[in-house]
Amino acid sequence: YVRQYIETDPEEKLRSSHPKKHPECNCQVLAIQLNFTEPPKKISDICKEINISNQTVYSHWKRRCIPLLREIANQFGEEL
Repeated sequence: YVRQYIETDPEEKLRSSHPKKHPECNCQVLAIQLNFTEPPKKISDICKEINISNQTVYSHWKRRCIPLLREIANQFGEEL
């Protein structure tokens, strides 16, 4: 259920969370690329693709995306 929620993002919580001026680097995109692609991408690969610094993406992932994903997982009674 969590994966389906992440992929559809019905409340747009994940898509609306992104670094300033970089909506293409939102939590939904990061969660899918880091967890659901085969093989999973690395943050450094994602940064090169969208031309954004590693530190910006890494900080955003740790500060915003992981807590948001935990909150979503808790809604479904699962843990990250």
